[in-house]
Amino acid sequence: PAWFTSSTVAEATVQAAQTALGAPTISPGAQRVLTSITVTNTAPGSIPAAGVTLRYTTNNTAPSAVSGTVYSAPFVLGPFSMDQQRTVQAITLPPTTLSNWFTASPVASVTYTGPNFNYGT
Repeated sequence: PAWFTSSTVAEATVQAAQTALGAPTISPGAQRVLTSITVTNTAPGSIPAAGVTLRYTTNNTAPSAVSGTVYSAPFVLGPFSMDQQRTVQAITLPPTTLSNWFTASPVASVTYTGPNFNYGT
């Protein structure tokens, strides 16, 4: 007599779901600027801090893993001419060692506008 019988083989596929990182905070927020402004980019607090990179642009192009300036310290944007608009865009990039788990954040964007008065008229 057979004491044991074989069951069918069960299979399961497991896949890691990537999580998009939070967008960085650009400060100060949108505003009129008389001459120049110091801009700060801050990584969101709920991300793995080691190896995270922030990149930013000021030329109306979106930053990515290969484009834009790596953010390392606050920077001065300006001087501004009359009603000139300048946009800072920033992105949070995951550490390369965690790219299977995280993807880049959405792009954050803040627009600053130059003065709206003219002393010459």
